[in-house]
Amino acid sequence: MQVKGRSLKQTFDYLKEKFGEQKLLSFLDKYQEFESITSCSDIDWYPVESLISLLEKSDSFFGYCDLSILEDMGSFAAKKAFESSHKLFTGMKPATLFTNAPMIFSTYYSEGKAEAEFIKDNRVKLSLLNFPCSTHLSKRILGWSKGVIALTGGKNVKGNELPCKNGLIFLFEWDN
Repeated sequence: MQVKGRSLKQTFDYLKEKFGEQKLLSFLDKYQEFESITSCSDIDWYPVESLISLLEKSDSFFGYCDLSILEDMGSFAAKKAFESSHKLFTGMKPATLFTNAPMIFSTYYSEGKAEAEFIKDNRVKLSLLNFPCSTHLSKRILGWSKGVIALTGGKNVKGNELPCKNGLIFLFEWDN
């Protein structure tokens, strides 16, 4: 499975903006395996393992190993996406975004399948099937999704991950 370079780039952008260029350079000095992807292309595909490893090591180096930084990172990435590649979704309602979940998902990941099931107008179960079961990637996606809901007018957004053996499942709820 592969991931679009914009996910990697947004991760580096977040780390630089949140912690500063010097701290990011210290991170890259410690984890030299990421040096080759610091200048990745937004539109090229990269192994999803690169993103998962970057998230794991970012949580360890910059965070508290409690995954909270990853949710914040996902929210940051959602904001950046809405300023660029996903501008066309600006002004839409959260439910419209979930209707388009399969298409949005395919702009980030080369394989797998996204399905949104509406429980009610402001409550959705999002399933990412045939997808890596990474807690680090899960928190990043949770933050991205909550960020997108808020960016499209959702208030008091709540989200959590449900158990799944063949991917990731989330439950989101918000006030209109």
